[in-house]
Parts: sequence; structure tokens; C-alpha cells
Amino acid sequence: MAERLLLLTSNGIKSEEMRQATVDFFNGDHCGQRLLFVDTAAEPLSATDYVEESKRALISLGFRLEENVDIKRLSTESLRMVLKKCNGVFVEGGDPYYLLYWLRTSHFKRIVADRMDENPFAYIGSSSGSVVACKDASVIKWHHLKSRFTNTIGLTDFSGLQLALVDSIYPHAHEGTKKLIKKQAKPSRKIVPIKDNQALAVTGEKIELVGQVEQTQPKQQKSSEIMLSRLTDSNRPLIARARDALTLLQSTHPDLRDSSQLLILQWAVRVLKKPENYGDTDRRNAQIQGLKILNSISQQYSA
Repeated sequence: MAERLLLLTSNGIKSEEMRQATVDFFNGDHCGQRLLFVDTAAEPLSATDYVEESKRALISLGFRLEENVDIKRLSTESLRMVLKKCNGVFVEGGDPYYLLYWLRTSHFKRIVADRMDENPFAYIGSSSGSVVACKDASVIKWHHLKSRFTNTIGLTDFSGLQLALVDSIYPHAHEGTKKLIKKQAKPSRKIVPIKDNQALAVTGEKIELVGQVEQTQPKQQKSSEIMLSRLTDSNRPLIARARDALTLLQSTHPDLRDSSQLLILQWAVRVLKKPENYGDTDRRNAQIQGLKILNSISQQYSA
């Protein structure tokens, strides 16, 4: 059984980032590949310029398109024959209710699933075309763009085509949709937000966010919570705990370079590090002051 290949985009492959992500997804072996272009979701809409943009973007990359195929009118066997001569399918966005209804009614789901399992066969989705490929497509009922579409076709089953090992995706995501997504997410259903010019690249069980992906800062090796537990561990040497306290202070309050607390702790660490260089009074004061500041910091950050 072949690995299933899906590129689930938010708004197609028109941007330079998504064009490159598409080339990478096909490992550069995309020129001449034939794609069935499914624009069923655009049929109920009046403004469909975006469909032609998608076609031009695909052709410019070297894909050959199987166009003007109405999946609503094809018999099961005819659709199977069309897909047999293609290397993949591009499912355009638009009315998600209308799209999901006809993909299910035309047996597209079963035929494409069989085709994907037989040989390497790619599914590229855009917007609604990406949503319906997942396990659950109920996101279309509460998506922030829901005012654009109404369920005039009477869709009642919101399960997706289940072509990808992804519960659900939320296309066209932005900062303002975080709360909405968090509210709808459940432990049994993970909703993956993807912004415009991003996509989920799925290769079997491997899932990767591609396209215009923000570079995240690496996490600090020691979080404040871990540091606090180290500060309060009386079994650890005082100098080790004092050093951790310094790290915590400097990472959370880098502007307190001249604070008395920080200066005293730095002095205590120096004494504890090389006690042989200091007298009994300094060594005793370093112990006392070090413990005092450790207790103060622990109480301050655990409050």
C-alpha cells in the first residue's frame, strides 16, 4: 500500500513560498504530472477569478491539468478511469457545504482513497478543498468566514473524506481566531490552524507545516518552573542553587544589573566558588546571605 500524499493549503499555491513548498513536496519531480482539477466548490459562487489564478499557478509550475470534468455527472466507473490517468488531484476552495456533499455523493471519496492506496497519488487542496480531506469537516459550521456560505444544499453529515491522518484544519487562520479555535477544540479532535501561504504537507504519518512559516525562538533550556524546583532542593549544594538563582534573576529581570539582591548573590557565588580565598567571616556571610536571597527568590517566584 502506497503512502498517502496530501498538500493541504490555506489559499492555494499562488505565493512564491507555496510554489516552492509544492516543488519540495514533489521532490522536484512535478513537471509533466497530470492533475484532475476539481472546481466543484466554485460552482455556486459568482466571483470565480481565483479558480483561473489557481490553474495558471499550477500550469506555470509544469503541471498538466485535466479540466472541465464535472464529478457530479460522471458515473463511478468514468470517474475511476479519469483518475487512473492522473498523478493527483487539485480540489479548489469555495462553498464547503456544496463541495463536501458532491464529493460524497459522487463516490469521489472512495475512488480517490483507492487510487491513493494503489500508487503514489497526490491530493492538493485549497481552503475548503483542504478542510474536507481531513477526518472532521465540521469546522465549516463555525469558521470565521461562515457568513460567506450557507448550507443551502442541506448537508447533515460533516465527517470529512478521511484521506489524511489529520483531525481537522482551520484555513485562513490569523491572530484573532485563536480563541475561536481553542473554544471549539476537544481532546478527541485536534484542530490545526493554517494561515494563508501555509500548508500541511502529509506523507503517510508524517505531517509538516510548510510555506510561510514563522521562525520560532528556541525554548530556554531551563524554564522558571524547573529552576524554582532546583532552588528549593536542599540536597543540592548551596553554590549550585545560588548559580541557578542568578540565572533566574538575570533571565526574568535583565534590567536589574545593579540591584542589591543581584550584587549580593554574585558576591556570595564568588565566595562559595573559591572559599579558600576568603576569611571565615566572608564565608559565613556568603552562606547566610546566599540562603536568605534563595528563600526570598523562591517565595517571590512561586507566589
